Amino acid sequence: MQRRYPKITAVVWMLILFATASSTMFIENVRGQAPEFASFYYYPDQPTFSKPLNISVTFTVYDDPIHDVQVQVCHGIQCEAPVAMTDSGDGATFYREFPPGGFGELTNEVFCYFHFFVTWGEGNTFHYPEDFD
Repeated sequence: MQRRYPKITAVVWMLILFATASSTMFIENVRGQAPEFASFYYYPDQPTFSKPLNISVTFTVYDDPIHDVQVQVCHGIQCEAPVAMTDSGDGATFYREFPPGGFGELTNEVFCYFHFFVTWGEGNTFHYPEDFD
């Protein structure tokens, strides 16, 4: 005695197999993908030496988590040493507050720009912006 399955059952099994194979291929393509820079914010937007400077940066994180983010504050052609940022708790947004007098030169107005150094996954790194010029 042989049991025969209706054609619809075979179609359902084929769809299940196809969906499983497709999802596996999609997950493999995302795994190991570097986080991407999403946005950053700093306050005040005209930093001065005598006021605190708050910086936050957000990344789009795929599969591998971000372990460390450092920010480097530059003014003119001089850049400070990179300093660690604090994770806001979601693993994608990091922030740093510089106290008054905590960055830059003793001037009233300081034009600032920032470099971010990111460590993610198993020791992978990247920096933003990619080109420091």
